[in-house]
Amino acid sequence: MEHRLFSHITMNWRGRPLTSHDVVVNAIAATRTRSGLRVEAELDTCRYPLGISISKAQLKSLPIEYHNTHGIWNYTVRPAGHLNEEPAQVTDHDTARRQVLDLLAEPALTGMSRDEMAALAGKLAPELGSLREERLHRKRGGPRRPPSSLPVTFTKAATTTPTRPSSQ
Repeated sequence: MEHRLFSHITMNWRGRPLTSHDVVVNAIAATRTRSGLRVEAELDTCRYPLGISISKAQLKSLPIEYHNTHGIWNYTVRPAGHLNEEPAQVTDHDTARRQVLDLLAEPALTGMSRDEMAALAGKLAPELGSLREERLHRKRGGPRRPPSSLPVTFTKAATTTPTRPSSQ
């Protein structure tokens, strides 16, 4: 659960007796923030076995990367095989972007093969390009300006002292 929602959930059920699981779940599900964030909640009625524990060795074998700040609560679970890889130090922006996009297209992460992901990207790219142009058009306040073929030069303008018109 997102920690920023705790205060909103608490305010929502303030003063209500929590008499059953349904009351708790409905109070959580009715939570909304001012920015429009909605909470979805449902009661999980499945039975889970009790007393299951894992060894420290099993826990250490998981691809978990604990964050520097509050590592107990903040961590990233990496796909298998990525735990011991050192992040590549890249200076070229395009190469770094390509590496990040390759990681995001990982079949274990997307649930699609790389070919399916490429086909989806090919379908979406033209639409996203036109949306980008639309956004830039609004930002500019009009269409693109044609590129100038002449180089732009700046010169220092002559300064003059304003004079009063003579009254005659």
